[in-house]
Amino acid sequence: MIKKTFIPLTFVLLLSSCSKDPVRYFQPNIKEGGRAMSFAVNPKNEKEVLVASETGGVFQSTDGGQKWNRLKLPTFRIQDIKYLPGNSKIIIAAAIVDYKSKCCGGIWRSIDNGETWTRPKGHLPLLATDTRYSAFSIDFEEGSKKIFMGTDYGLAVSDDSGASWKYIEPEPGKAFPANQITSVIVPAKKTIYIICEAVMYFSKDGGIKWTKYSTGPTSYLQTGEHNQLAASPFNGNHLFWALNHWGGTSWMRSIYLSTDSGKNWSVAKEMAGYIRPPFVRVAKSVSGKADQIDVYFGDGAGFWKATYTSTTTSLKIVGQWNKLTIDHADPADICFKHDNKTPYLLASDGGLHKTSDNGLTWTLTGGGIKGYNALQITEVTGQIHPSDHIDLYFGTQDNYNVASDDFGNTWPYKYCCEGFYINVLRKQMGYTNIKVTGVTCGACYNYMSDPHFKKAGVFPNPTDVSGSPALVKPGYYIIATKAATATNYTYQLTPDNGKTWKTKFSFPEKPMDLPKIVGKTSDPVIYIAVKKPGKTPDGDEILGIKCITGLHDPTGCTVSDITGFNSLGIFHTMFAWYKPFGANPSDPKHLIVPDIVDKKMKVTKDGGIIWKTDTALTNLVTNNGDYIFKIKPFTQVSNIAFDPEDKSHILIGTRQNGVIRSTDGGATWKSVYNTSVYSNISSFFFANSQTAICSSYGNGLFELKFEEENSSTKKSSTQPIYKDPIYHDANRRFSNKFENINDPLPCIRCFFIYAKKGKFNDIKLNEKKEIVSVVLSSGEIGAVNNLREEVDPEMPIEYSDRLGEFSGNELLNEIVKNNLSIKGLIVFENYLKAVITYEDELTPYHLPMPKEMGPHIVIESEKELQGTPIIKPMERILLKAIGFRSPITSFPIELFIDDKPFAADIEIDKNGIFNIPILVNLPPGPHKITIVQKVDETEISDVVMINVVAIEDRFEQEHR
Repeated sequence: MIKKTFIPLTFVLLLSSCSKDPVRYFQPNIKEGGRAMSFAVNPKNEKEVLVASETGGVFQSTDGGQKWNRLKLPTFRIQDIKYLPGNSKIIIAAAIVDYKSKCCGGIWRSIDNGETWTRPKGHLPLLATDTRYSAFSIDFEEGSKKIFMGTDYGLAVSDDSGASWKYIEPEPGKAFPANQITSVIVPAKKTIYIICEAVMYFSKDGGIKWTKYSTGPTSYLQTGEHNQLAASPFNGNHLFWALNHWGGTSWMRSIYLSTDSGKNWSVAKEMAGYIRPPFVRVAKSVSGKADQIDVYFGDGAGFWKATYTSTTTSLKIVGQWNKLTIDHADPADICFKHDNKTPYLLASDGGLHKTSDNGLTWTLTGGGIKGYNALQITEVTGQIHPSDHIDLYFGTQDNYNVASDDFGNTWPYKYCCEGFYINVLRKQMGYTNIKVTGVTCGACYNYMSDPHFKKAGVFPNPTDVSGSPALVKPGYYIIATKAATATNYTYQLTPDNGKTWKTKFSFPEKPMDLPKIVGKTSDPVIYIAVKKPGKTPDGDEILGIKCITGLHDPTGCTVSDITGFNSLGIFHTMFAWYKPFGANPSDPKHLIVPDIVDKKMKVTKDGGIIWKTDTALTNLVTNNGDYIFKIKPFTQVSNIAFDPEDKSHILIGTRQNGVIRSTDGGATWKSVYNTSVYSNISSFFFANSQTAICSSYGNGLFELKFEEENSSTKKSSTQPIYKDPIYHDANRRFSNKFENINDPLPCIRCFFIYAKKGKFNDIKLNEKKEIVSVVLSSGEIGAVNNLREEVDPEMPIEYSDRLGEFSGNELLNEIVKNNLSIKGLIVFENYLKAVITYEDELTPYHLPMPKEMGPHIVIESEKELQGTPIIKPMERILLKAIGFRSPITSFPIELFIDDKPFAADIEIDKNGIFNIPILVNLPPGPHKITIVQKVDETEISDVVMINVVAIEDRFEQEHR
């Protein structure tokens, strides 16, 4: 196990691995473990238990449920699983159809307690039109080697402990799905009960002749789970049937009983509503009475128990139905100890539960290290705080929205219940009033909260909302609306976290996913998956892409269609149905789509004018045909993600074939080793250039740690990737650790320009020390302003492998002669203020967090100032005040120089900022500038000192 310890990004240690396996443990240590479906208890050792998850495979415990490990089955969707009675080595599994070309749905068998698995002889139904079929439910005939399994094509039967199989059809000759059997029980020799297409049948001669039930629920019966039938262990004629059905005026969740082998039925308990398929299990009573049974009923949400007396002549309830206490709703199955009466483990969509009071109360056992880790995570994202930590957020099916403020070491923050479409600013970078938004279900709605889901509430939607908020930049969101009488979907924009909204663009097609917003925040490109008219040749809906530009253009947006491909596919979770295509944040015209008509991966570098089929990528997605590209509209590709910091780094997730990676912008691709063990990879969060946190819809979280591509530049396990970048003033012999963009005062008009995948080999300056051009060794440049917003550097770039003369600047030449690499520049307007040297890749991560400051004064002049500003007589300076209160009419401001009034009634903008140009007509020496603002009963103020000197004195002080 590798212990996760988060160190501030400036000092992150990347632990290199001797193994080529990039996968690292990262399961969240929370009490929920993910949706569980069915149990099997080893008949020779009750401490050994199997549990099948819905989309995460099978887990095994050897210590009674304390610790779990996942078995290596060839597929991940197991509906039911059983040990052969009396044999601790043979396991039979019923699997749902999957994405392998040679489908792995149907019957599986292990003869070595789950170490290896095979397809037994005759597993494929003779009437199957292809190999794609599912199996649902398993039971055994007591005292024989017979096994019965419900499948899409009837009842599979084995007479030799599962080594070979044949099929029985309750409705012979009828086409699929007339013989789809979802539940089977065999309470006595040759006595079989099945649910076939939601109807109960029984046979008393081993399956030769079948009879339908005659009374009971009769209309709109819903196909249920593998465990919707149960029989008394004392009397095989006493049956219980749990189901959803239409009760005449509403849907009902019911448990029915029969005392005559299913010929007639009556209600045992029912309630209105429709949630998930109910289940029933029957065991000997914990009371210990020889003729009593305990009936356990999961109604889709709650969990109930009743005790019945079951004799050869009658079936009578003892007392009443009692609701049991569970710490997570929606139970799915229960198992018992070898005495067949003591409740052991409970499965729910929250995970696994244990009991210490014979089943009256149940408590989740948890995931994390060696836990049951089958969380269905819809997406993971995060927020980088460059000074000290990373926040992580993920949404789940059934198990809350969850957050961590220490990069996953702990997960103390939750917000009920399911979650998806999470928006959070990727880099905190000094912004204030940062919000988290997304969708949460039970009752699904858009939410907004402070970081870590604090102060969560309903998002302030505009009128006629028809979508979910998508983050453009801090405070700015777009969201779809549609009035009842409107023909178009209209997108509204808010610049103030939903306080006000403005119409920006519209189109008639229905939006089908959260918008992807890429490019510069000042001029973003928006891509939206939409439903288009018509059908594909396979009868699927056609999904296209809309492109919107000019969001902030006052003249209006441009809406266009991305053409040249046929149709997107779908990656579906229970609530969110994602449309997996990729858009490069750094190069918005670079798109990757899985085309479900051609069944190929397609790429455009020009925004859809020209598309090329990426044959190599297509072959990797399907592993050269081992996996199917799509089933109906649902694609093998589940997510496509570009690294926001490196446009050459791309990750593609799949349902069953792991992660595929490119480090050269998609020119070449490789499968990432050992990632195919994770099912339904749903999203990626790039924590840094070599670390990605990955989510899966069935196996929780995992981490990918990538080694550097060039082995000659790999760092040892103890060398930090982020040492201290050094700030060198370009005009004075002054160097310091890069702790502030203008150490120590904020530089209001400075820009941080950094080299991507290269370094600055020359900086060409004119006589005024303005930058004329820069010379890079390779790569390109990026830029952010002092507010940590991306900007266009607008700087001519040349390329050379050789070091230049740096326009004769002695300090810069001395830096490069000392083998220091210039990786960043601090630029004030067009003037070079400072350079940043660093031995690794410099990124905006290294731009220090601005200190939280109250109202304060900043002085700017033609030359940016350090420390106490040195001003010559009659020099013009700009006095800038930040963080004061607005409006001025309510909170008057006064300016004092040397405690003497200088100005009053100063204009201030809505952000609390004002600028005052001053001609310094003061005698030599120190002078104090004070700004005072009266706020209610108090005053807020700030003071700054300037030092006025003669021209010759200033020259000496600046070059000391």
